Parts: sequence; C-alpha cells; structure tokens
Amino acid sequence: MIAVIAFLSIISFIIALWMFRIVPLSSKAISISQDAVSTLRDDSYNDIEREKAVQHASIMLLKIFFSIFYRTVLTFTICLLPIWLADWLGWVKSEEVTAFLFRVDVILITSLLLLIVYFAGKRLWPSK
Repeated sequence: MIAVIAFLSIISFIIALWMFRIVPLSSKAISISQDAVSTLRDDSYNDIEREKAVQHASIMLLKIFFSIFYRTVLTFTICLLPIWLADWLGWVKSEEVTAFLFRVDVILITSLLLLIVYFAGKRLWPSK
C-alpha cells in the first residue's frame, strides 16, 4: 500500500507540475534575464534606455518569481494530498510513505523512469 500511495503522490506531482506550467514559466524567466543582459551589452542604447530596460526586466522577473513560488507551493500541496488522505483514512501512516519516497533507490528509479517517459514523449510528440 505504501508504494501505491507513493506512486499516486508522484503522479499527482507530475500532473500539477504540468498543469501549473512551472517549467515554461521558468524558461520565460531565463529568456527575460538573457534579454536584459544583452540590452546591457548593446552599445546602441544609452544609459537611460538601458536602465529602463533593466528595470522593466526586474519587475517582470519579480512577478514571475512570485508566480513560480505560488505555483510550486500548490504543486507540493497537491502531491501531498494522496499521502494525507491515506493517513486520514488509516490506510498507511504518512511517515512511512515519506520515508519510502526519500529512499535513494526510489529516488533513482523514479528519476530514471521519468527521464525515459520524458524522452519517449519528445520522440513521439516533437515540439513545434
């Protein structure tokens, strides 16, 4: 039962991560940072234009930070729901499931399986 609840927790984490679009939002933050750095290095801008561009980028990055933080908290809350529910129903103790999830072999196997699924998905459904 511990493995089933752990599996449900991992699946809910993956679904929440995808649903809240945390990875694309993080990519957007990296892109904004790169644009700000390239603006700073561009000699065609004067100091005032550079300052305005960097200020705009910092405001955008701050908004993205809070959005990522909020979405991450929601993601972890959602992935804990199966564990809390199973504990509340008396099926299994939450400490046992978390101890199982923190085992090195479980982390390695889960990571390997997720990478396989990720790369298989990239081959089957290439991005446009």
